[in-house]
Amino acid sequence: MINKFFLSVSIFYFLYGQVEYNHPEFNWQTFETKNFKVHFHDETEKSAREAASIAEIIYGPITNFYDFYPKEKTHIILTDPDDYSNGAAYYYDNKIKIWATPLDFELRGSHRWLQNVITHEFVHIVSLQKAMKAGTKIPGAYLQFMQYEKEKRPDVLYGFPNTIVSYPIPGTTIPPWLAEGTAQYMYENADWDTWDSHRDMVLRDLVIFNKMMNFNEINTFGKKGIGNETTYNTGFAFANYLANRFGPNSFKKIFHNLSSPFEFSIDNAMYNTYKKGGYELYDDFRNELETRYKRLVEPIRLLPINGKIMLSEGTTNIHPKWSPDGKRFIYLSNKKNDYFGQTTLYLFDMQTLEEKKIKSSVSSAACWHSNGETIYYSKKPKYPNKNGSKFYDLYSYNLKTEKEKRLTTDSRAFSPVFISKDSTIAFISTYDGGQDLSIYYPKSNSLKKITHFKERPMISHLNYNKLNHSLNFDITFNHFREIYKYDLVDSTISEIKSNNLFDERNLVVSPNSGVQVFSKDKSGIFNLYIIDTKNDTEGYISNVTGGAFMPDISKDGKIIFSLYQDGGYKISILEESVIINDNFVGYDKNYFRKNIGLSKPIISLNQNKATKYEDQFPNMFIMPKLMYDYNTLKPGFYFQSSEIIDRLSLFGEASINSIKDVDYMFRLDFKRFYKTIFFETYYLTRNTADNSLYRNVYKIADDIKFRLVQLRLGIKQPFFGSQFEHSLSRQWYRAFIQQTIQTNEYGKLDAGAAYDYFRGWVLSTNWSLNRLKRGVTSSINPSGGFKISSNVSFEKNDFIEGLNLSDAGTLLEDFKPNNLLRLDFQSSYHSKIPFFNNWNMSIKGELGWINKNTVDSFFHFYLGGIPGIKGYSFYSIQGTKKLILDLTLRLPVFSEKHYKVGWMTIQNSTFGFINQIGDAWDPNNILIKRSFGIQWRINGFSFYNFPTAIELEYHQPITKFNNEGISYGPDKTKNNGKTYVKVLFDF
Repeated sequence: MINKFFLSVSIFYFLYGQVEYNHPEFNWQTFETKNFKVHFHDETEKSAREAASIAEIIYGPITNFYDFYPKEKTHIILTDPDDYSNGAAYYYDNKIKIWATPLDFELRGSHRWLQNVITHEFVHIVSLQKAMKAGTKIPGAYLQFMQYEKEKRPDVLYGFPNTIVSYPIPGTTIPPWLAEGTAQYMYENADWDTWDSHRDMVLRDLVIFNKMMNFNEINTFGKKGIGNETTYNTGFAFANYLANRFGPNSFKKIFHNLSSPFEFSIDNAMYNTYKKGGYELYDDFRNELETRYKRLVEPIRLLPINGKIMLSEGTTNIHPKWSPDGKRFIYLSNKKNDYFGQTTLYLFDMQTLEEKKIKSSVSSAACWHSNGETIYYSKKPKYPNKNGSKFYDLYSYNLKTEKEKRLTTDSRAFSPVFISKDSTIAFISTYDGGQDLSIYYPKSNSLKKITHFKERPMISHLNYNKLNHSLNFDITFNHFREIYKYDLVDSTISEIKSNNLFDERNLVVSPNSGVQVFSKDKSGIFNLYIIDTKNDTEGYISNVTGGAFMPDISKDGKIIFSLYQDGGYKISILEESVIINDNFVGYDKNYFRKNIGLSKPIISLNQNKATKYEDQFPNMFIMPKLMYDYNTLKPGFYFQSSEIIDRLSLFGEASINSIKDVDYMFRLDFKRFYKTIFFETYYLTRNTADNSLYRNVYKIADDIKFRLVQLRLGIKQPFFGSQFEHSLSRQWYRAFIQQTIQTNEYGKLDAGAAYDYFRGWVLSTNWSLNRLKRGVTSSINPSGGFKISSNVSFEKNDFIEGLNLSDAGTLLEDFKPNNLLRLDFQSSYHSKIPFFNNWNMSIKGELGWINKNTVDSFFHFYLGGIPGIKGYSFYSIQGTKKLILDLTLRLPVFSEKHYKVGWMTIQNSTFGFINQIGDAWDPNNILIKRSFGIQWRINGFSFYNFPTAIELEYHQPITKFNNEGISYGPDKTKNNGKTYVKVLFDF
């Protein structure tokens, strides 16, 4: 019974163990339109009203395009708890969640946020619901398998699990390229998102450098660098190709074919749609791209001007800024990190050619103080504020003292620029999906908002023009950036560069010569453009096959910029500026004319009356499961539902087998307060039978039933990025015995008894902190960071000693108190091995202490099996104290591959060596045990989207010992090694 309970608790901690913030400070409201229910808090009302207008405009075109109509109104949630930009379609819940902050991403062009993301996510709702195999109530099913160790305690039915398998059978099977590609395509003639110059740049670069993904690769995510964005991007281009070749109406046929209950292959679904399979069509598409792009860039390669590349490590090297003396520059880079947005601020010295890391997690362009000793930048704080929000704030860093100072709190400030005239700092800030300019005054430590754009545009890339005391900034009202000026003298706003057919951005003005340099894509490719009014010259000064962005001009006229080339951004320098004839730059000087006729932006605000939000629930999800457990088939199901804005959630499972063993679990999370209140219950029964002879004559048949019940009430409380969990649990285990004795004299005689053999109360506090470094292989092969957890439990336990008869002749339990204090501490630390690529070391440790050595062994720590020293069975090592140290070395077998094996795409694999030492002991019998093992891990995705982690381990015990008359450890006469198998969603 203990093993099943342990596994159930582990599943729930995996699902609910993350740090969550509930944001009870938000005042939620709601209103309805013809086809949508819109929910927002006070800080996102304008975003919500604009979203409602957009949603009703695009509802008809999308539902007609896919010939599918949601059965109920779709929920749209507008929220803004953090400086974070995204959208998500929960298509089984029939809801869309939008983070109101506009997306500003260096791998995509600029488009008005809400009209883009609302359309995108509603396409997901419609297309993916059309592709469902069993409707919105059954998201999928699970096949599960458990196997147990042979060794066990005499008072338990089974050993501890050594094989755990849970494999999904999905209710929707849509590869990412198709889901995201069609969502970006939207519907025929839609242009809320477009194939802009950034998307074209990323794909073109892949083609000309022969790095384009194959069909298997675009069928999953799980990539580093620009890999995941490439899946989006290639999917968009492939969708355009299919629409142009076969007609846009073919999309709905693909989704319809994938809704077939037994269709799990995109290749087959495309064959049934187009009479050509996905692999063959993708090869046609790739061949056409190669021909087109190589033809288009051939003239550019005759006269390439890329500058001198200074820095290229990583995929993100952006926002270079010269120091006032022109001898150094700062920039952001993701070098030594996996993901595009994991940027660190660096300082590079042009004289020594050495660089220095300044600070991690810096976002947006940094800037210099005019003294050349202080740098200003923006980043999120290490820990959230009291409400759980993390907003960008301004920081300064002194190069001499090497000290950082936080300047603002919750200012939502990014892209700072230093204004030398009055030593203030201008920055961009966000509120309710709109962006404006603000000023920070260091002397008074105060802020002032200086613009109030009613259209709620996107603002990016701020620069200070010292010559006329003004701010130059990029602004987006619909598609493409324009360059505006804010005059700090008279507070007027004016256009500098504005064209609704192409993008102009990143203007910098030399404080010495007044020369202007910016980037534009009029020719189809972003290149640097110079305007020198003193010498009456202007024109392109770069000619690249990728893109040139974010220029800055040094004191002596050198231009540093970010060059996109060969799969990433690099820092490059133009020593001198040479004007290039327009006819030789980009695709064509009139390429921009393809943008004629784009739709006007949707800026109207729905005026429907809003009311106080009331809890609303979607359908209860039912996920059937079939488990093979201790040689029996156990059918059952999971059930789950979450309130629309996640103020309440429930999850549970129920299953039963042919001998009426029952597993039932239920958990309720109430999230209306800052702390989450939860209640969970477990109810498990096991039935067994035993046959014996009474006095070697009478046959006795015993039917025995065990029942485990636990109720647990608790509170989860976030604390500076960590989490406390306080809980009170009540549990009792009961046995039922039914005896049948076959006699010659009296026939069958029946007798029975029922008694509790354990009753307990546990008051516990758990604290956990997860600081693992994020990375594409951080699950299978963590390379940095640590995890810590600790638990303190006060237990009041009554455990049976025997049975007595009452005066009335009934059985009474004879309990012995086993009250105790239990302390448990676990930690893990991960680090790279120097000089060996992706070789990583993990060190794990556990300490445990029970204050009473006299407690029954039922309450001991057990330190073998899967959770302990794996060369020994779970119950072999026990005691009131425990200590374990685990040292694991993992070597990559392969990384970021896409090997197709049935329904699974395997991406990563590692091989590991595990050395474990430790013991669980009573004070008088400590003996350190050792075990050595090997581990093989593979991970990837099943059915395109479901994470799958497979782990095989073999462990050999090294230390020999006896416990309760049984010998454990190495034995020359037989193999005592232990094998473990896990197939789950994560390791």
